[in-house]
Amino acid sequence: MTVVDVTPEQVIAAAQGFARAQNDLETVWTRLQGALDAEAGMAGNDQPAQAFATKYDPGVEAAWRVFGKAFTIIGGIVIGLTQSVNNHLQADRRSKIRGPRTPRRYPAPGVADGMSMAPPDSAVGPGHSLLPGPLRVEGAVLAAPSGRRRPGRRAARPGR
Repeated sequence: MTVVDVTPEQVIAAAQGFARAQNDLETVWTRLQGALDAEAGMAGNDQPAQAFATKYDPGVEAAWRVFGKAFTIIGGIVIGLTQSVNNHLQADRRSKIRGPRTPRRYPAPGVADGMSMAPPDSAVGPGHSLLPGPLRVEGAVLAAPSGRRRPGRRAARPGR
């Protein structure tokens, strides 16, 4: 049989580590929010921008939900570890005939039980494509430098 010897101090040290992780997550999330807010509307408002936004915007919203859940879960781990240590110390004290009347209690490291942040604004914004006419994709037709239009070509496939 393997014996695991963990002290209350070690558990509290782990809780403090999780509390720092929650703080770091808040910092990263806030910085990312600021960076993405600064780029709101970056894709323009043409057809490629609209197509891009159908993938980008839901992805950002999903990431925001994950950030919020991770923040809440990390805070819950801190609270749970601290409560476990305090319950252990209380039970240990009650099992002894002599000793201090009140066992040592550890306060939970400062954590928040949740956080939410509105997702950044859409990638779609005012304006139009900044690509010059010959490079602008318009459906499946490409504008040739001569100004004549020709059908777009499919990408080469491996093995052909």
